[in-house]
Amino acid sequence: MACIAINETTAVVEWRWDGVTRSLATADPDHDAIRFTLRLDRETQSGAHFEISVPFRFKDKPAGAGVCLRINPFFIKSFAYSDVPNPPDAVKPIFDATTSLDFALDNRITVLIPSDVAEPVVAARARSGKILDLLHELSCITSLRIYIQQSLLSPDELKTISQAVEQRQIKPSPDPDYDVSRMFGGIGAKVTIIAPPKPPSYMKATRTHPPPNAPSNRKRPRQDSHPEFCNQFWDKLQKLESKVDNLQADNAKLRAENAQLKDKVERLEKKCEGLEPVDAEEAVIIEIRDDISSLDHRVKCIEDARDEDLEDIKEGVFDELAKRLIGG
Repeated sequence: MACIAINETTAVVEWRWDGVTRSLATADPDHDAIRFTLRLDRETQSGAHFEISVPFRFKDKPAGAGVCLRINPFFIKSFAYSDVPNPPDAVKPIFDATTSLDFALDNRITVLIPSDVAEPVVAARARSGKILDLLHELSCITSLRIYIQQSLLSPDELKTISQAVEQRQIKPSPDPDYDVSRMFGGIGAKVTIIAPPKPPSYMKATRTHPPPNAPSNRKRPRQDSHPEFCNQFWDKLQKLESKVDNLQADNAKLRAENAQLKDKVERLEKKCEGLEPVDAEEAVIIEIRDDISSLDHRVKCIEDARDEDLEDIKEGVFDELAKRLIGG
């Protein structure tokens, strides 16, 4: 056999992120599998290729596309393997028995997308959005595990791959089929950087919604208990949000006025450079500086008042909640 090769076999990818084990077992659409391709020239033990294909729906290319993760052979620091008779829960739906391939890298994985996809990458729908977040994690790590069907590679083949990596002599395969210009059905591929997930906006993070109506099979609450309390609770929270919005608007307005006054001072100071001091201009500058100091004080007062109001409202809400819960 001229080379050791498995071509686009079903796979599950596993890695660690912030101390938590993460996995990618299905793509978008979810009936399409994650695919892994491996090739090593058996005679020279030098030309090698390692690639993970992830079906994915881009916003500007919603069908028939995907993302490829290439592991550059130059950067493979170590390769280990093991049969796993009892796979992890994330792997069990895919394999009853599996072999794990552990890669430790000196550098990050290369992310390839079709050359006609716009950047930054945008998912076509929510499922692809979740996969995009996982791809960002994969693009940042240097250690991963790939599960494949057990017995696809013999012990001798796995040992050969491990020895080739240990000798640090493997390099990217010269096979033209792996050239990026031929990828994705001849469209070609380009390297991209997957952006990290955006944090939720302030309004989305703080906006609250009343809970849905209770199921009809639950006991009917007393008329003077839960419904009235819930209404009071949400009213107070909405007032709190409204007050925060108003305080932020006032704060922004004061800061803008402050910035304008500072600009005015700078212009006057430049105008006075090289000139004899003029009492009138000095008086204006002093007056403006006093205004700035006053505005700074007002901004601080508003921020202090906002913090105190927030604490008062939160304490009131939680005190009311505790009273209602204790009182039944």
